[in-house]
Amino acid sequence: WLRHDLEAMWNDLLSEHAVRQRGWFEYAALRNARERSQAGRTDLYMLQWAALTVELWARAFIDRNPGASASEDATCSKSSKISATAS
Repeated sequence: WLRHDLEAMWNDLLSEHAVRQRGWFEYAALRNARERSQAGRTDLYMLQWAALTVELWARAFIDRNPGASASEDATCSKSSKISATAS
């Protein structure tokens, strides 16, 4: 499934540009692991799966920073309450 079904996802999430921009992995090492696994020489699906899930996690929780929007909402709410009571 990782070899074929998720190939487009791999190519998108772990492209050379994406990997270098994130800076967490060495692109050449990931490419080598992917090529060896795709050729059937070595079974590295867990390594590939880990790299994919780490990148997905980073995009969801670091790049989007969901905690920031919640704290911004709370700050805005407190500010509007203070402004309303001060008037």
